[in-house]
Amino acid sequence: MKRIIICLFLLLFLGLVFSLPLEQMTEQEQKQFNYLYPENKNLISSVSTTSENEQMISLSIITNDKEQLLQKLNGQGELTNVLGGSFHNLIIEKSKAKNILIDDSIKSFSLGTAESFLEYSNPTTNSTTFYNNSLTGGNASICIVDSGIRTTHSAFSGKSFDNVTCSIYGYSDSYSHGTHVAGIAFSENITYKGIAYGTTNIVNSKVTDNFGNFLCEIPNLEYCFTSNRTYPADVSNNSWGARNYACSPSLGVVADGTHTYSRYADALTTLYSKVIVFAAGNSGPDGGDSCSTRDENSLGIPADTYNVITVASMDTLNSSDRNDDVVSDFSSRGPTFDNRKKPDITAPGSSNSLTNIGIDSTSYLSDVGYLTKQGTSMSAPHVTGAAGLIVGAFETNWLETKALLINSAKDINSTGWDRYTGWGYLDLNQAYYDGNNTLFDSLNKNNSK
Repeated sequence: MKRIIICLFLLLFLGLVFSLPLEQMTEQEQKQFNYLYPENKNLISSVSTTSENEQMISLSIITNDKEQLLQKLNGQGELTNVLGGSFHNLIIEKSKAKNILIDDSIKSFSLGTAESFLEYSNPTTNSTTFYNNSLTGGNASICIVDSGIRTTHSAFSGKSFDNVTCSIYGYSDSYSHGTHVAGIAFSENITYKGIAYGTTNIVNSKVTDNFGNFLCEIPNLEYCFTSNRTYPADVSNNSWGARNYACSPSLGVVADGTHTYSRYADALTTLYSKVIVFAAGNSGPDGGDSCSTRDENSLGIPADTYNVITVASMDTLNSSDRNDDVVSDFSSRGPTFDNRKKPDITAPGSSNSLTNIGIDSTSYLSDVGYLTKQGTSMSAPHVTGAAGLIVGAFETNWLETKALLINSAKDINSTGWDRYTGWGYLDLNQAYYDGNNTLFDSLNKNNSK
């Protein structure tokens, strides 16, 4: 893919903003500058053009009036305050970007691309072996414990949703996180295909208000599995958690398995004999908190739980080739504070964490939209979908599913467990063949199996 890289610079000195004279630009740079800034405002930044077949762009924006910008957007894109203050990220269709970028509320921006990276991360898991054997997760029920799901999205058209919430805001997603996570687990879209795209029974467990504030994550985690659910879940995805005190001294907790949340998640796993998946957290060396100087012990809670499957993140480097993938810089490192071996496994969570390129998946903004996010929040649903494939194919319980996932994972980095990738990189090809050559049963003194 050819890209024209146009380098302009934001020059700030003593609070003044200066423009790069147009005569110092190349002819192509002038054309791009005039396209983006027809009013020739004093806005300078780094700009990368996109090819004609790329429909979405990702903008890092500095704005002095978020409300004016939101009014200008009028629902046409997703605006998130990723860095705090006046720094925001915007995902929007390329065709609609021009009118947004000339708005007076924008002081500067950088432009990148938002491509269909789920089409890379899915095959990176070697999921096609299951698909080639007509196994797509249809016999498994999946629960998403998150900010809700846009259940009317076209990628979920074949799903039946059992909705549960404690929120007065209803079951849908107004925060963007839950819908994106759900798409990675089970989107039916031919390009943005979820891992267990054939699963039809979904529990949508909304645990936040419309601003992402958590309200009832623990009781609603249990509601995934209770008998009064229309589709009691076989697998629960949890892309949420709290930082440990080393990463957030004023707010964090000790990640040693003793926190109430961690103990409760442990109890639910064994009580219902179901698979519970948690994101490891985003407090790695490039996570942006107090753990940025740490290369170990940065897991949060309930990622420190004994029985859940804790998932770290890999960069796919924008390809379906597993051999060039690397650990995401933001991914939290193990072990736990009581020195247990966590995380358990790693899966795609970004396309390139150094350049903030994530995984493209379903958007909460419209029934046909897609947007990009990165984090262990994105790696966890890859494993949730994988667990759905395994449960659907082999009718395994939580312990058997976890054992099959861990033992079939490709060992990378150092031999055996390591604090970056756990026991290895999710490998559904190996999981399929191991599953077909494994006796799933138990021994006790009263039987002779």
